[in-house]
Amino acid sequence: MEDKSAIQEMNETASRRKSEKLAEAVKLVNEAICEERARLEKIASTDEQSPIMVEGYTEAGCYCQLMVDPKIVAKIFLRHDYPTWKILEEDFPDGMWNELNREVGLQTTCGADL
Repeated sequence: MEDKSAIQEMNETASRRKSEKLAEAVKLVNEAICEERARLEKIASTDEQSPIMVEGYTEAGCYCQLMVDPKIVAKIFLRHDYPTWKILEEDFPDGMWNELNREVGLQTTCGADL
């Protein structure tokens, strides 16, 4: 009976450690998302910034690089929860790129140097 309680205690300790590690990982990810969101919110609320480059293709299929107000791009990225996708290293939603395309007049966007 003592062996069973010792094993059970070891399992509970291991489970508690896993939970603590998971909680710490979630905390770190949330902090990184909050930092990225704060960075974009600052850009979105600041006037008189240097333009950024947005790369993509026109309707004619020509590659181009456009200089764009970073405030516009930051607002679009915030609307589509860009910080979460970026930190989790997931694909960004098509809706975000489509909105950016409409805003800057491109057919498709390859990237934005924000």
